[in-house]
Amino acid sequence: MKKLLLGSMLVLGATSFGAVVEDLQNNGAKPAVLNIRVKGTVVDPTKYSLIVKPLDATNTTDTMQFNFDGLTIGEEQIVEGGYSAGVYQNNILITDDYKIETSLKRNGQNATTSEYDQMAAAKLAYSLGEPQAVGREYRGKVNVKATGKAKGSFVDNGVNLEVLVKNI
Repeated sequence: MKKLLLGSMLVLGATSFGAVVEDLQNNGAKPAVLNIRVKGTVVDPTKYSLIVKPLDATNTTDTMQFNFDGLTIGEEQIVEGGYSAGVYQNNILITDDYKIETSLKRNGQNATTSEYDQMAAAKLAYSLGEPQAVGREYRGKVNVKATGKAKGSFVDNGVNLEVLVKNI
């Protein structure tokens, strides 16, 4: 009983962080596959570069990811993600007085407060907080609310965070 409880706690903990989970057959022969991704960017150090990156450990360097594993039918969950944005030159965060504006976009259209109810398993709602200056960079939040509708999986990658620099 203790082994079963510990095993279920480990599986629940793993799914809470977006891990790879596979149901095992009786012989346990089904592998779990974890994707490996390598990506980089080379920039011109003589020019200004706007660098926007997620602040949460579950996010990759260029994507905000919101995991809702274990959502039940009728349940609402909200997951918050953070990001930072700054202007760099020669790999140094500049101190010039600049401002940024942010917006959420779906298919190129504004979606600052956007509900998305085109999936069978869940309804999603996105919201964006105002970015705040923290030292020489800006930090902001994106919230996603998911409501379980029916058993199944869901993926939505149609919303983007757009960051625009002003006064530089």
